[in-house]
Amino acid sequence: MLGGFLDRWLTGWRARALVAAGLVVLVLLPPALGPNSYLTQLLLTLFVFAVFGHAWNLLAGYCGLLSFGNQVYVGIAGFTMAILVYYGGVHVWVAMPIAGLVSAAFAFLLAIPVRASLIGPSVLKPVAVAVALWIGYEILVYYDPWWDVFGDPYVRRVMILLLIFLGAMPLLTLQGAYFAVATWLIAAAVGTVFNEWKLVGAGGGMRIPSSVTLEEMYYVGLILLVFATWIIRALLNSRIGLALTAVRDDAEAAGTVGVDVAKVKLLAFVLSGALTGLAASLYFVEAVSLTPPSAFTVFWSAYFVFVVVAGGMGSLSGPIVGALIFVVIDRLLSGWLDQPLLVLGLASVIVILVLPRGVVGALDVLRGARDARSAWRELFEATALADLIGRLGRHRRSRDGNAVVAAFLVPGTPLPLLRPDAPGWKALLDGYKDAARSLEKARPDVLLVYSTQWIAVLDQLWQTRPRVRGIHVDENWHAFGDLAYDFDIDAELAQACIDQSDDVGVRSKPVNYDRFPIDTGTIVAANLLNPDSRRPLVLASNNLYHDGALTGRLAALAVQCAAEQGKRVALIGVGGLSGAVHRREIDPAEDSFAGDADDHWNRRLLDALIAGDVSQLRALLPDYAANARGDMGMKHLEWLLGGAGPQWRGAYVHAYGPVWGSGAAVVELALDDRLARRGRARGIPAEAKRRLTVSGAAPEPAAGPAPKPPAPKPSVPAQLAAPGPSRRAATPAAAAAPAAASSGGFLYRNFRTRAEIDAQYDVEASVEDFGVYVEFFLSNSERVRRKLKPTLDIPYGPTAAEHLDLYPARAPDAPLHLFIHGGYWHSLSSKEFSFVAEGLVEAGVAVAVLNYDLCPNVTMTEIVRQNRAAVKWLYENARRHNCDPERISVSGHSAGGHLTAMLMATDWAGAWGLPADVVKSGCAVSGLFDLAPFAHSWLQPKLKLDAGEIERNSPILHIPQSAGPLIVTLGGDESAEFHRQSQDFLAAWTRAGLPGTYLDLPGLNHFTVLEGYMDRRSPLCSAILRQIEETRAG
Repeated sequence: MLGGFLDRWLTGWRARALVAAGLVVLVLLPPALGPNSYLTQLLLTLFVFAVFGHAWNLLAGYCGLLSFGNQVYVGIAGFTMAILVYYGGVHVWVAMPIAGLVSAAFAFLLAIPVRASLIGPSVLKPVAVAVALWIGYEILVYYDPWWDVFGDPYVRRVMILLLIFLGAMPLLTLQGAYFAVATWLIAAAVGTVFNEWKLVGAGGGMRIPSSVTLEEMYYVGLILLVFATWIIRALLNSRIGLALTAVRDDAEAAGTVGVDVAKVKLLAFVLSGALTGLAASLYFVEAVSLTPPSAFTVFWSAYFVFVVVAGGMGSLSGPIVGALIFVVIDRLLSGWLDQPLLVLGLASVIVILVLPRGVVGALDVLRGARDARSAWRELFEATALADLIGRLGRHRRSRDGNAVVAAFLVPGTPLPLLRPDAPGWKALLDGYKDAARSLEKARPDVLLVYSTQWIAVLDQLWQTRPRVRGIHVDENWHAFGDLAYDFDIDAELAQACIDQSDDVGVRSKPVNYDRFPIDTGTIVAANLLNPDSRRPLVLASNNLYHDGALTGRLAALAVQCAAEQGKRVALIGVGGLSGAVHRREIDPAEDSFAGDADDHWNRRLLDALIAGDVSQLRALLPDYAANARGDMGMKHLEWLLGGAGPQWRGAYVHAYGPVWGSGAAVVELALDDRLARRGRARGIPAEAKRRLTVSGAAPEPAAGPAPKPPAPKPSVPAQLAAPGPSRRAATPAAAAAPAAASSGGFLYRNFRTRAEIDAQYDVEASVEDFGVYVEFFLSNSERVRRKLKPTLDIPYGPTAAEHLDLYPARAPDAPLHLFIHGGYWHSLSSKEFSFVAEGLVEAGVAVAVLNYDLCPNVTMTEIVRQNRAAVKWLYENARRHNCDPERISVSGHSAGGHLTAMLMATDWAGAWGLPADVVKSGCAVSGLFDLAPFAHSWLQPKLKLDAGEIERNSPILHIPQSAGPLIVTLGGDESAEFHRQSQDFLAAWTRAGLPGTYLDLPGLNHFTVLEGYMDRRSPLCSAILRQIEETRAG
């Protein structure tokens, strides 16, 4: 993991601005804290150990060299600094870079024989150098015994011989534990030398006299940390970074593709030594004194390991986070318990058991999770405890003969992998990634893969080559690119399947190929479901003479063989659904099913899988194969059913859609009742429905008269591209929708199709000429800004989108009204709605027009949070802008009406520390109070709603116990669904005993309803002003 959650904050101009702001704070902090502040000292320690962590992470995290000897650079740099300062009178800031260079030089000397083998002739060169140095040292001791650091010729010669041996051996050709032990031995040997060396005070050590202040050391430490972070980041973003990770993952493979492994290791070794030396020299300037036992102790390596592991190995930000944790434990908790090593050891054990990927890795898991529950589940599943539970489960399953832990039906087409820019194919790729996460949670030992694309005629073939790798070009899709592959084969299990295949009446034989016949489907499935080649595969061919029943028996045989070997398996059936394809060139963004009935039959098959009724599925398969021309008679599905046997309970559809006209789906077979219940609860789980609605066939028309097509529209700014039919066709993964709900059910209320839902909520299509309203908004907003002279883009939060435009009133302590714009949460900004301030400002009310981040850049939950943060900012800063913080009201249009309702339902006192009635009143104009229908609409690819988002952010589900008065209004000409949503919400509001009013605005549509904001005497503006006055009187 070369990044992680926090590393993403180190890219992009906003992130750079955030980092720059943090650096400014750190620069200004010491003067604010005063001289010799304890916090300044803590931060200095953090800087030093973060650099230590960077140095060790460079070796272990990026290059795969696990060193337990980096303390040798600590001691060498520290004593170099002491010698230069004490004996040479060199200033500490001059001595410090010299000490770093000496450490780097020592690392380079250790790596001189990097290309040598223990018996190679090139060993003679470093040995000759070492012998020459030894002879020179003996002559020096002969003329001046003071240089004899040992005091005994025998001890001296034994230690020097040991150093020659360690220096001459090819250190950087060692791996794993051998490298760790070798580095530790070198550090111990060098420490022994320094412990006897009279020049450095023998065991008594030395002092480093200096007159530098704590603040000087602080700034040097900050500069050093910035330098170390910058140079490692630059290294990782270069070709050297790629070479480092290649060497870490597989040095042998890296060498075969042209990476100079020796040079890469040498660079990491030397740079790690230099950074460790620089940090150590600064550390000892603060410590003032050092001794050989303290400088060369192996405890340094324990500290380095803890910092990196706690923060996150292999991430740029991990050492910084780990250093922060280390400082807290070492300086605070250990002081409290008076047992620093004990506390650090316990903390290390806890981190390794609970957060094996470190804090940064944990944050990465939390960020990628769909909701809090799944986030904590994924974190737990990465722990050692979960692994122990998994092993116990493996033992139980193996004992019971139940070896199957997961089963997936996946498409073998490479197009989602090669062309993820095509919307529908991207949905399938995302489904593949979801399936990969599910497979990872199942923790199988091996994947049993059956691909319809690996064709065999006479015998049943099984791949037995232990490792296969290469570059594959598909004969049909070569124009889109090639596919690299590299995965391991469980040859033992494959051979067992070959040996026992006679039991099912099949003659099998092994193949030992690393290129052909490795087929496209196998490569795609292996790359996407097993991306890091963590688990070996068993590859079974598709014999053309085998029917579905025999294929199922083969899968059962493979599962039995795995159970006998105590292995947990995941079954992978690679193949498509309907077989018809387009015979002409198509635009991938406009892909659709080639057969008229293909989508219908594919859905019937998916419904049968979800139902989990084997008799229903068996009855359907012959009709499906005849009508949809199922891929190879759906033998890849038979492979799954035969292997899963009675474990099959149902299915979970991760993705579904056309690929060049044929049907494709990513389906996870449910092997337990819990997943099966989720699948059957609504026919198709929510996430799968989302994918079905964005990547299926062209939608059928809704029942009843077809909606009137929109008139041609004038050119409008891109940011005003509100949802409409013309743009939906070009929206990612939204070119088509399912014709009807699964199993004849309803998507939402009484709506069976997406087209029916879109007809009710597509506000742009509901008017003759949307462009007229666009021009009206733009021209009047510009006019009002010139007239009222607002203060624009006042930030209320940390992101670039969190700002508001404030239109001041003339009188002091004016009421403050917050307006929230619409745009279906994914378009528009505050600048298109400046005109709404006109009527209220003329009536003496200050108006803040809010801007916020949009989907899909952020979630709906984040949008709601930003709106709440804006209210908090307005309350705390109102008086600075001549407004009364006790008279805040809010209104919003369309999506802004939804956000208005969410603000009215907020627990301001409990969650935000504000007065419970900070928002005195609200007005929801054409609001949306139930988000459920939008998960089945053309908006879903942008909003990305899941069940949790819908539940958290639907105002109809969050009626508060107390709130101010609310006006609910909309245009009389708006759709029936807009009216129903407003009426249902107001009814729920008033049933709870809350004050609410319905304002009828006949003859107005979704856009003309906003014109009332421009006239203080209009029904809309008058109602808002009256509400403001009434709440003041109350």
